[in-house]
Amino acid sequence: MGIIRAIASSSAAVLATLVMLVTPQLASAQATRTWVSGVGDDANPCSRTAPCKTFAGAISKTAINGEINCIDAGGFGAVTITKSIIIDCKGVLAGVLNAGTNGITINAGVGQVTLRNISIDGAGTGFAGIRVLAAASVQIDQVVIRGQTGNGIDVVSSAATNVTVTNSLIRENVQHGIWAAPTSGASARVAVFNSTLAANGLTGLRLNDNCSASVSDSLLTGNGSSGAAASSTGAASTIMLDRVVSSGNRDGGVLAKGSGAIVWLANTLLSSNAYGFFPPAGGGTYVSFGNNRVIGNTISDGVPTQVVSQL
Repeated sequence: MGIIRAIASSSAAVLATLVMLVTPQLASAQATRTWVSGVGDDANPCSRTAPCKTFAGAISKTAINGEINCIDAGGFGAVTITKSIIIDCKGVLAGVLNAGTNGITINAGVGQVTLRNISIDGAGTGFAGIRVLAAASVQIDQVVIRGQTGNGIDVVSSAATNVTVTNSLIRENVQHGIWAAPTSGASARVAVFNSTLAANGLTGLRLNDNCSASVSDSLLTGNGSSGAAASSTGAASTIMLDRVVSSGNRDGGVLAKGSGAIVWLANTLLSSNAYGFFPPAGGGTYVSFGNNRVIGNTISDGVPTQVVSQL
């Protein structure tokens, strides 16, 4: 009997040790879906019944390729994203107040990041609404960005990236609405659909070297410089506008600056700017498909560099 008791006691000790080893791993496991709430607590596991308070609190508890959702309205704070993830707050008022800092910083390597149904407000002191340092792709859908001292969306990645903006409003930022200026010779592709870039201090959309953008079914208005500007110091910088209104901008409806800068236009209205086609500088090129309307600009409507036939 003594031997049996000894064996039982030894087995119980081994079992207790195994439980102690496994329990911390289970406690730290990341969920594929987590939740935040205006009345949550970042000490919680971010489950539906025990939500976190902030995006920063939830992201460490969310698995790669997981999703953060919002239970109710709240201000969920600035966050840095370092992995593939979705943040979607459909159906609630989800805010990020980023006074004195960036709103959402994306440094996700080759990951894919999606942001939906979020309002990002710099309150007049925020740096950038969304700053893209690294990601294979970034999807921005139904997002409002305003009140930044820098750019609404700041694409400064050091490797190739694709940024898509749909159904969004980017307004009243001190610099550009969207600015793409990748570093180290990297490239960036930007797509804008059904969105408004309005009343930004400089351009609505500005591209530097090694960048291309397509803008469709969108409004560029009231910006302090041009609606859309391609700027090149030698490498390609290309913008394609289709079914776009660029109106009421202080300088030009469109601007092409530098030998590698090209702006293509189809079904586009340039009106009530100082210039429709801002006088191209340094070899910049405007290519029209011949179906645009350029009228009512206060200094000059201007003319495209080239008109091509539609196929």
